[in-house]
Amino acid sequence: MKAASTPRAIEIFNDALDVAAGKRAVFLADACGSDETLSGEVESLLDAHDRAAGAAFLAAPNVDRLQSLTEKMLSTPSLVGQRVGPYRVIESIGEGGMGVVYRAEQDHPRRFVALKVMRPGIVNQRMLRRFKREVEVLGRLQHPGIARIYDAGVAELPGGTQPYFAMELVTGRPLTTWADAEGLDSRARLALMALVCDAVQHAHQHGVVHRDLKPGNILVGSSGEPKVLDFGVARATDSDTAVTTLHTDVRDLVGTLQYMSPEQCDADPDNVDTRSDVYSLGVICYELLAGSPPYSVADKSLATALNAIRETMPRPLSSVNRVFRGDVATIVSKALEKDPMWRYQSASEFGADIRRYLAHEPISARRPSTVYQVGRFARRNRVLVGGVAATIIVLCAGIVTTGFEARAARAEAHKRGIALEFMSKSGGKAESFFVIPGNEQLLDRVVASLDFDMTPQLEAQLHNHIGEVYTLGGHYEKAEPHTRRQLELHRAVLGPAHTQTLRAVQIEAELLNALGRYEDARSLLTTTIEEVGDRSSPDQWPIRFRLLRIHYTLGGALYGLGRLDEAEALYRRTLEQQELESRLTPSDAIETTVALATLLSDRSTSLAEAEELLRDGLQRRIEFSGRYDEHAQRIHWKLGRVLLARRQLTESRQHLAEAYQWYIGKKGDRHPVTIAILVDRARLLQYEGRPQEARSAFEQVLRIARETKLAEWRIAEYQVHYGSCLGVLGDLAAARKELSDAHGVLAARFGASDYRARRAERALSASQ
Repeated sequence: MKAASTPRAIEIFNDALDVAAGKRAVFLADACGSDETLSGEVESLLDAHDRAAGAAFLAAPNVDRLQSLTEKMLSTPSLVGQRVGPYRVIESIGEGGMGVVYRAEQDHPRRFVALKVMRPGIVNQRMLRRFKREVEVLGRLQHPGIARIYDAGVAELPGGTQPYFAMELVTGRPLTTWADAEGLDSRARLALMALVCDAVQHAHQHGVVHRDLKPGNILVGSSGEPKVLDFGVARATDSDTAVTTLHTDVRDLVGTLQYMSPEQCDADPDNVDTRSDVYSLGVICYELLAGSPPYSVADKSLATALNAIRETMPRPLSSVNRVFRGDVATIVSKALEKDPMWRYQSASEFGADIRRYLAHEPISARRPSTVYQVGRFARRNRVLVGGVAATIIVLCAGIVTTGFEARAARAEAHKRGIALEFMSKSGGKAESFFVIPGNEQLLDRVVASLDFDMTPQLEAQLHNHIGEVYTLGGHYEKAEPHTRRQLELHRAVLGPAHTQTLRAVQIEAELLNALGRYEDARSLLTTTIEEVGDRSSPDQWPIRFRLLRIHYTLGGALYGLGRLDEAEALYRRTLEQQELESRLTPSDAIETTVALATLLSDRSTSLAEAEELLRDGLQRRIEFSGRYDEHAQRIHWKLGRVLLARRQLTESRQHLAEAYQWYIGKKGDRHPVTIAILVDRARLLQYEGRPQEARSAFEQVLRIARETKLAEWRIAEYQVHYGSCLGVLGDLAAARKELSDAHGVLAARFGASDYRARRAERALSASQ
């Protein structure tokens, strides 16, 4: 058999990523046949991918080794002289990890365009779907500061199927290069930066986040007007972060890293919003003024570079040139804040402050307070945080003098130190915070020390983080006061229709749903929807995005209230809107799909549709965020439950085991989801004809649930399954007691006509 070309190897590699690791050997044997060269190439790619997903890869300083592999696997035949759709390719004008940009001539209308053609072989069906949706969005951007997209399509070329798009051909030089060549002073450079902010803000208003802003993507021509290029291209092609990292030229990646925000370094798409672009604009502005970026990552390993972006504070502009002392340094510093909450909340805010400075007006940004600088110092020097050391820091900052003031300041510093210790220990690993001994006691101390002086913004941020950690740990009762306080602060400071307020509404309502306080959640959500009103215009997209999530959460409240018809209708309407809205990431539609499937599974007549939806949701979730994402593991659990109800026991066991292993490792045996999975595994034992083992498993999990002080109504739901198991064993007296107690609790909590109470009543009747 003739050895296959490199694009074929990459095509098989892309397909192999969708195959479970344990089944890849069989898949490769079938896909590669007897071609050992092809098989070796695919195995090399898979090995590089697996290492790219781990810390060992990021820690490796040898970029050249991966660069060599990338160049070998992604070499692309030139298209110069050929036709791509209605375009005649004239010359190559640029190249990156994902594609090649050509100067081309269009037939009708006759004009020169920049034609970007994706590399062959790295294209799979999910990339094509994402590419098509994203280009539709980008085609709506009409702004003089953004290079327009004219057309997009897919062409059959010698290298295989290759998507392409044609855009405005911009002739010019990168922003920083042009400014240096023209000899611009600092005020002219800032005026140029304000124009860039205008262009980026226009895209943000249309729901497009660039995510790859850098001087090379901002060209300035003879008119002196900057043009932003490649809007959304990274978003259009990186449906799988690890794969994108592999396909990107490593030296290009390092160059891009220079301008990435701290939240982008965490590779979680849900955490990247318009404020990430604001950070990149801050880096560009710093470089435009200082002549060099705020920190260099070119000579560092990827792990070191990522850590520098997350943790290292940039050298102040005023230390580069004293002319920037005061407002300019303050403006740039605010754009470069590590925490998005402290940054400018939009590109327009950043641009507006630049223009205020240029007009000699007061700027909105403020120099960091002494308390804030002390806190930031403590985060960088964690060994000094807390107790006497924190007091020394405060004293050195000149905050206190003697006597009573000193004692009060020491108490304040001690409380602040406890909070900073908590933030440092929980940052980036909140999901497993409670697994580590001593952390629960630390958080209790933080909650008892929240009366120190702080701004409303900082207080909201701290309550948000405490609530998040408690929620991820399954401590919903403890989380709710903090999510409620965060919402109160955002309402008071930002108003009811601000996106941050709407996010806080959703968080609070989701927690109320988790606590079974469904009517409280419904009331909060419907009131918010009425307050915000219609937000259908294009510039209202960020608010409309939040409203879609609020409608999804309202579906959960109606579901919990037993209003299943209303909940199902709302889920279906919301899902339809999410699927049509190309500016959303797939995550939103996946969550609604899973919620709808969960509701349908409670209607035994809809189990087949529930299974289909969950299988689709699981595949899309793994494509979007990886197999080991918590959302994917929840779908494994829910799919296992549906398969259990359909008596597909072997596959049910596999999905429940997958979810259980993740939750027991990440959350421990006291987390509500871990407990729920244990209940379903006990049910599985019963259905497998092992009722005595099932009984022991039920008794163990009910003991854990009671020790954990799980909600009484939740335990009652589990008692229904336990009572049924006792009935199978013939212990009818014990079965009737469990089922009668459970029915009493559920009927009192939700009403006798509720589906949960009726389920308990049916089981009780069957035991008579």
